[in-house]
Amino acid sequence: MANTLVVNTLANLGAIIINIYLLFKVSDGFVGQGTFKAKQIAAAIVCETVVGMLLMNFSYVVYETRFDLRFLLYAFSMKYLGWKVTVPTMFNLALGRFLFEVSKSSWLNLYLSFFLMVTLTFLHAWAKQRLSDKQELILSITYLIVISFLFGCYLTGDIQKTTLIYIVYGILAYTLAFFLYSILNDMQRILALVKIDDLTQLNNFRKFQEDRQRLDTTEVDLSIALIDIDHFKNYNDRYGHRAGDVILQEIARIFLNYCTASNPVYRIGGEEFAILIQGDAQAAAYLLEKIQKRIRYQEIILDAGDSVSITLSIGIAQRQRGELLMQTQERADQALYRAKRSGRDQLCLY
Repeated sequence: MANTLVVNTLANLGAIIINIYLLFKVSDGFVGQGTFKAKQIAAAIVCETVVGMLLMNFSYVVYETRFDLRFLLYAFSMKYLGWKVTVPTMFNLALGRFLFEVSKSSWLNLYLSFFLMVTLTFLHAWAKQRLSDKQELILSITYLIVISFLFGCYLTGDIQKTTLIYIVYGILAYTLAFFLYSILNDMQRILALVKIDDLTQLNNFRKFQEDRQRLDTTEVDLSIALIDIDHFKNYNDRYGHRAGDVILQEIARIFLNYCTASNPVYRIGGEEFAILIQGDAQAAAYLLEKIQKRIRYQEIILDAGDSVSITLSIGIAQRQRGELLMQTQERADQALYRAKRSGRDQLCLY
């Protein structure tokens, strides 16, 4: 019995780890529940359902109560993928169990699953606004274990034995949950590093491409600003590449002082930057004029004690109806070219 329990637990854990990896791939690293495309949601539901079936297949039955790690699957899914994935998954598994598993508790299991679909969704909505990621996971797992415990007590009629089983079950559950949470955090941290420019700590070109493609599916007002440091090569040639690095870092710091999460900044080339701005071209121009003025009058102190003043050339374009952001970027690039041809230290709108 002990060997079977260990094997089934390891099989459950392996299935969930594989599930997290696959979902990490199809959801672009869990970038955000509101940004998932229909194909990503469908793929996630299929993946979750298959893994849920594997978990049930490797479950362990004690006193008419089935033990597996589906509650971890539901808790992590609700936290990182949202109800649009979790609820259909729970429905698929509940219906499959009802149709293919004949037992006296089949109807009760079905009712319990519907109850959890509703209550877990509301619990997630409440916790999302008030708790950290780890706290929300602990709350969801605790809730699912408590409901399962009460259901087990009802089925077995033996509160003492059921309590003992669930104490062991709970210790195992929280241990595995923290292990899985650490794996997921490490994966997200590694993914974030791949999308950050080492020198400036701004988003890099890869992140710019991903965000641009993701925002193509939205209809919010968006503008793209392309920014180039004027005569940057001259500073590199005169003061050395280390001086160029200092200039880039100082420019990046100023960008971050003016831009928020809704207006992300990217380093897309050597001395080239981009900003995705929520708003029309006039709103973008207002923001960029402030940045341009601040940098124009900012003396940058280099390592050798020399000070330099920097200017920027900026091109801005607003996304038109039905236009891909790649096309908007091309128009912003044309505006940037005009700014350079006009003597640099200019801001041009397309």
